[in-house]
Amino acid sequence: MILQVDKPMWNPVPSPCMLLSLSFTVFQLVFAKYHFNTSETSSSANVLALLTWKASLESESQLLLSSWMNTSSSPCHWDCIRCDNLGRMTEMNKSNYLIKGTLHHLDFSSFSYLVKIDFSINSLYDTLPTNIFNLSKLSYFDLGFNDFSGTIPPEIRFLKSIKYLWLDHTRLSGVLPQEFGMLESLFLLRIQATNLTGTIPVSIGNLCRLSLLYLDENKFSGHIPQEIAMLSSLKGLFPSRNTFIGSILTSFGDLTNLESLYLHTNTVSGCIPQGIWSLTHLMDVDLGNNNFAGQIPSPIGNFSK
Repeated sequence: MILQVDKPMWNPVPSPCMLLSLSFTVFQLVFAKYHFNTSETSSSANVLALLTWKASLESESQLLLSSWMNTSSSPCHWDCIRCDNLGRMTEMNKSNYLIKGTLHHLDFSSFSYLVKIDFSINSLYDTLPTNIFNLSKLSYFDLGFNDFSGTIPPEIRFLKSIKYLWLDHTRLSGVLPQEFGMLESLFLLRIQATNLTGTIPVSIGNLCRLSLLYLDENKFSGHIPQEIAMLSSLKGLFPSRNTFIGSILTSFGDLTNLESLYLHTNTVSGCIPQGIWSLTHLMDVDLGNNNFAGQIPSPIGNFSK
């Protein structure tokens, strides 16, 4: 007798679970290939943009960037460059590198993942290219101690993620644009020791996260705007060495977190408002070289810090 065993029949229609598993595997493969191609394309664009800029710099500056070579497919191992774990360029740190040249030959559109640029303490000159302000993820931006000239363009409003911004010790001129009031993520703004003129825009009152505001050693004039008193997070206010006029705002007493106030070397007049003496966190105050009148209020003795 032959024992016949029925073979399991193959079902040509896959089950829903099998379809889901297969779809997920295909998606992973497609995504991995897309991500690899995208990262590779991005790295190539970064390399081309950086080498083009390097070639535009003065010869001695090019020697300082000897690791930037056209034999590389990625800039992640170059000096001054940092990338994330996906190989995307996130930082350019060239502080105190003695680089001389302009930024006009640097294609910033290639660096959409940059979160930090530090070009401070160099010899960079000429105007600021407007495409530098299209970096929507940028949170740290230091151009201080350079020879930049021209004005601050209104395109600065596009730095939506910016938290730390240095434009100090440059030859920038013109006025502080109203568009600064759109940088609502700002924590620190340092624009001291430039050639900026005019009044402080009232839009500065929109910077509700601002903790440190350096306006000193410029040519600002007019009244200090009432809107500064809206900066409830402010810990340091430094508008010294300008030509501000009028009296100290009585609403300065609303800056309850203020620790440092440097208003010296202006032409501020009138009495010192009582509200200042209620700021219990104050540690440093310099009101010297102004045109104040009246008496020093007795609550000055209440400053425990």
